[in-house]
Amino acid sequence: SQYHPATPMVARSKQAALRLPLVVCLLCLNYGGDGFSTTTLATSTTSAGLGTREQKMTLSLSKDGTNVQKEGSRYLLWCGLLLTGSALGALHCRRTARAAKAMPQSSKSYALAMSRFQILGICCILAAQYTMLLIFGVYGSELLDPGDANKLYAAASWGACFLAAPAGVCFDALGPAWSTLLGGAMSAFGLGTAALVLGSYGAASLLVASVGYLLFGFGATLLNTVGLLAAVRVVPSQHSGKAAACVLCSAALGISFHTAVHAKWCRGAPFHFINYQITYSILSAVIGFMIFRSQSWKLALAEVEEQDADGKSSGDASPQSQSSTRGRIFGILKNKDFPWLAAIYLIPIAYCFAWLGNWPVCATSLGLPAEAQTRIGLSVGLFSALGRVVFGLLGDWVPKGRGLVGLELGFTASLGLFAGSFLLLCIDQRMFFEAAMRLQSLGYGGVLCLAAVALRASFSGEDLGTAFGFLYQILTVTFMLFNWACVPSSNCEGAECFKGFFNLSGVLHVGCVLWGVRRLLRASKRAALETKSP
Repeated sequence: SQYHPATPMVARSKQAALRLPLVVCLLCLNYGGDGFSTTTLATSTTSAGLGTREQKMTLSLSKDGTNVQKEGSRYLLWCGLLLTGSALGALHCRRTARAAKAMPQSSKSYALAMSRFQILGICCILAAQYTMLLIFGVYGSELLDPGDANKLYAAASWGACFLAAPAGVCFDALGPAWSTLLGGAMSAFGLGTAALVLGSYGAASLLVASVGYLLFGFGATLLNTVGLLAAVRVVPSQHSGKAAACVLCSAALGISFHTAVHAKWCRGAPFHFINYQITYSILSAVIGFMIFRSQSWKLALAEVEEQDADGKSSGDASPQSQSSTRGRIFGILKNKDFPWLAAIYLIPIAYCFAWLGNWPVCATSLGLPAEAQTRIGLSVGLFSALGRVVFGLLGDWVPKGRGLVGLELGFTASLGLFAGSFLLLCIDQRMFFEAAMRLQSLGYGGVLCLAAVALRASFSGEDLGTAFGFLYQILTVTFMLFNWACVPSSNCEGAECFKGFFNLSGVLHVGCVLWGVRRLLRASKRAALETKSP
């Protein structure tokens, strides 16, 4: 039977389906007007007597309680609207996907496109949740003294980095829907626990709060895993670079978005901002669970698997997944592309993770003015996003429909930007520091995006999470080494402090460039042979 969207039965079912998000929206708005600000004030009031910082914060909030309630209501108003719009969109695309089986081919193509658009949208939202971990410094000094705040951030970083492999295993074992729900629950529970004990006992509860932030870090990296891998898995292989670029750019924009929320509504009220993070985590997880459990995900995934099956029948074999986790790990280690991907994560990505957090130390030691450091800070995010877009498009380039020439060319070019930046730093650190930072940011964006494309091309869909988590896990080894090496001794100043670090990093990246050139030549020859063959 044909699908008729205007039939009375469909209209009645649509009206019934829309009741739930509307009711949730009304409850959310009612809670925002009556309960949210009261909770914030109560949490701040319980911290009275813990120290001068907490007393000043409590007095400031008490004097301006009406304004805090107004801002809290406005903030949850936007959250309610976000929930309603996302839920309505999810239900619409779910209904469209269910009806796709009875549609003609043209209408089914439209439903498939809408499903992919919806899935990419929630993947971007999940990736932006991960950036809440990266902006801890925005509100950490308002929450605790710098030393104690750094311990909380270290706990969150441990949860995000050292538990990356379990997060990847969860993605493969549970699927994107339940992994999203678990990640949101862990993030919300961890943040809620930390806020509860800090609001009641202050710095005396640092150990329990650190456990909470450890859970928050694990939940955030699980949502990031779902966001990135679900995006590259649900689109055809020739568009995986564009999908990865879209998700990674949204993560970069998420840093600015969350920082703007803090500056607009939560400055001086850290518990208010933690409540915002909890709300965002829960909403994104619930909406993501709805989408990944819907027919939209099943329709888009079935289409991709059908295309992959056609590719296998044409001779492009892909590795098979193992049934057990141990077998999957051994299969990943024996994959012919694993050493290359390990080098990418261990050298350029680990270097950037460490250096992007410590470059101001070098800039200050070189005597760069504040204006130059501000320009560098602004350009890092801009050039990183630009690299993700440019190299994401390049990674999808397949000349004459054969080979992975675009992917290998993108890796070689982005690694070449790193090598060029280290050459400039060897000539004159102070003169070329700003230009080198821009080149490295551009290359970092490219490598980060292409790594996701390479995962999609090298591993089966059932092993993407395990492979991604395992590579992210081993990255922490060289990250700690780079992080230790790029911080000079306290009595060292000038270019000599970083000369050895830049030289060693340059040699490692040049080695990656040479390896990339070799892989590019192989891919070009393979593509030429495939073109000549009938």
